Amino acid sequence: MSASHACGLLGPRAHVAPAEPQRERRALEALARYMERLFPHAVADPPDGLWLEATGCERLHGGDAAMAGKAAAAIRERGFRARAALAPAPTAAWGLARYGEAAEAVVGAGELEDALAPLPLEALGLDAERGEGLAEVGVHRIGELAALARDEIADRFGAAVLDRLDAALGRVAESLPAATREPVLERRLGFEGAVTTTPEIERAARSLLEGLLADLARAHRGARRLELFLERERGVPLRRRRRYASASRRWGHLWPLLREAVRALRLEEPVTGLRLRAADAPLLAEKQPALPDADEAPPDAGAGIGELADELTARLGPERVLVARLHGTHVPEAAFRLQPAGETETAPGDSAGPGEAPRPSRLFARPVPARAEGAGEPPARLRFGKEAIAVEAGRGPERITPRWWRWGDPGSVPAPRDYYQARDARGRWWWIFRALGTGRWYVHGRWQ
Repeated sequence: MSASHACGLLGPRAHVAPAEPQRERRALEALARYMERLFPHAVADPPDGLWLEATGCERLHGGDAAMAGKAAAAIRERGFRARAALAPAPTAAWGLARYGEAAEAVVGAGELEDALAPLPLEALGLDAERGEGLAEVGVHRIGELAALARDEIADRFGAAVLDRLDAALGRVAESLPAATREPVLERRLGFEGAVTTTPEIERAARSLLEGLLADLARAHRGARRLELFLERERGVPLRRRRRYASASRRWGHLWPLLREAVRALRLEEPVTGLRLRAADAPLLAEKQPALPDADEAPPDAGAGIGELADELTARLGPERVLVARLHGTHVPEAAFRLQPAGETETAPGDSAGPGEAPRPSRLFARPVPARAEGAGEPPARLRFGKEAIAVEAGRGPERITPRWWRWGDPGSVPAPRDYYQARDARGRWWWIFRALGTGRWYVHGRWQ
């Protein structure tokens, strides 16, 4: 159902909000931490589940049934709908909670096979391909799968199906995943009355960043992306993002870009509160400070470049400060892409990169046609423009072929090429190739 269709059915009271997967995951992790009041180990199972380790806890809660009821009630008290299942095997509990009839199921060790038999195969957590393959031969439920000969299941559908079935029936030992929780790095400030001016927003954002920097220092992390949310009386919060070239928790690095974002705001509605979040906050390597009588430690060149890029971005705009980032492809002309300096994510390539294949430090924007003199590969002499290369040594060839799966793509080579590394009489190394379609020679780069 589309959002417009839903609004039409619900009428003028309909409220539409964008999906926020990261926020939902944080809420799920917060719920897991809350459940550790009842259980020794609780782990989020995104997007909508929790793992609870209940071994040995039944005596504290008055038995298995009472323990399952308490777990479900505690989750419902937090405003969520809940289904709970208690079983000796984690896979069995997972399937019963999601596909069983009872909202709160308790199954003992000797009851697993009967309890799981009527459940669909999705309760085993099988991938779609294996599930469709089993459905084609008329197997739709766990009981039907368990009735088949084990060697036939393994031969036709793979050992992974047997592994999932054995895990659900408690025939193999399973362990719950470890809790790997990211710290919640967010500050909020509410206003006593609605705010309508940018200077007040700037003062509040400044205060929030001061507190957030203290949180980052305690967590030994740095912010690479900040998100500022302006809460309004009506509608969803207004979000502004600022991405940085390098992670930092230095005030002089983070505040100028955030301040520019605040000053560029156009407040069309009153603001009731602000939230500032470090949405991307990797761990920072701690550095040993210099001793009083020792020479000052050298500055971090990488951090300095990142701060310079961010300052230029704040002054000139993100579209005018670009960096070249490697792109996973064997085609030389497409081996890098220009991206705004603050965008740390590199687009994935559609093929493996060159690996250990040598590449020149300077790649020409376009291959330069050259005239070959003399026989052999590489030829004895190449002339292009005002240059004349007398080849004294060479290595190769390295054949680079077109991306056949993207035929006609302008980023692909038009025909196979044989590349050579050629050294001239002056000791310079050149990257040259011969186009197999035409036999012509080109110079594509040089080592400096």
